[in-house]
Amino acid sequence: MSEPTPRVDTINLFALNFLIENRYQARDWFEDTAKAADQLLKLARQLERELSETTKLNKELTEQLTESNEKTKQLEFELQAFNNRPSFPISENPSPTPPLQNQLLDLPAITKIIKETIVAEKASQERSCVAVIEKMPELLNDHQTGVADQNFVQAIAKEIGVEHDLRLRKLHRQGQRKEGRNRHIKVYFNTKESRDTFIYTFRKCLPKLQENYIRFNLNVRRDMAADELARLRELRKEAYEKNKALGLLKFYVSDLILKEVSNPRPFVARP
Repeated sequence: MSEPTPRVDTINLFALNFLIENRYQARDWFEDTAKAADQLLKLARQLERELSETTKLNKELTEQLTESNEKTKQLEFELQAFNNRPSFPISENPSPTPPLQNQLLDLPAITKIIKETIVAEKASQERSCVAVIEKMPELLNDHQTGVADQNFVQAIAKEIGVEHDLRLRKLHRQGQRKEGRNRHIKVYFNTKESRDTFIYTFRKCLPKLQENYIRFNLNVRRDMAADELARLRELRKEAYEKNKALGLLKFYVSDLILKEVSNPRPFVARP
């Protein structure tokens, strides 16, 4: 009876020969298996991180839900207290309440208000750089008047030290030329600061100029909106009436403020 050992050795030898013949395929298989195992490990770690983040988010949502439930209970309590408040007698003739649709926002009207506000703001910014010399005397024609106005304003601005900010080309008279009427001059500057300096120093510089304009009692002010001009006329009328009653030039208007002088001069009524 033969022993089994030679058969086992034959099988092992066959397996060894198979591995030797297929060693490259075996190596690739082991490498692919290692890569697959590494990818599975990375995937497991990623799933672990996502699970941790999910747990954290779940905890935060739970806390938010609990807080929302508490706020809801508080609102329900306040609503119940409001419904149970004591009632008061209603007037027999209550003022009519407009229907809900009339209380809703009127978008076209709001758009119009916004546009008007923007236009008004732009106009206000432009006025902030404009001075107005009131009732400048007229010459023989518009050309002579225009040349004289430019020379006069330029000389004043140079004397004050704001000629560099003067926008001489925009200088013009307000309104149409009429016989016996002296019009205002609008003087434009690049900055509000130069405009203000021009207004505050204007009257001090007049005596330094050898011009016929010095004979006239010129006044300069800032450019104003329509409602401000209306208020200015009211204040000037008030100052005139008070001065007339006193017989003294005691009251005057400065930038929409009625002021008094300490040493008033005698009042001379308008012709």
